[in-house]
Amino acid sequence: MNSDWGRKFDDEALVQLLGPVGKHFAGVMDRVPRASRAESIRALTTKKAYPRWLALDGDESVRKAAARDREHFLWCVQEFGLSEARVQAALASWVRAG
Repeated sequence: MNSDWGRKFDDEALVQLLGPVGKHFAGVMDRVPRASRAESIRALTTKKAYPRWLALDGDESVRKAAARDREHFLWCVQEFGLSEARVQAALASWVRAG
């Protein structure tokens, strides 16, 4: 999840805000120096060997990554976040795919 959200809310609050998706919450991602947010996310998920993951972020690098890899990256407009219908539909689909 976007590190900006981690500055506003603690992990427990984020889990609550995410509702049914909250049980899948793995943490807030900070950017690795000299890497884009998407590259940082990819590096962390590779290092941790997550078998299934979806990164939700409003960073431009995530928008570009999502255009190539919708299975792992979901870009959201910073001002709307989870309230955007497109984001809610994509998250619901991801959860259903289990």
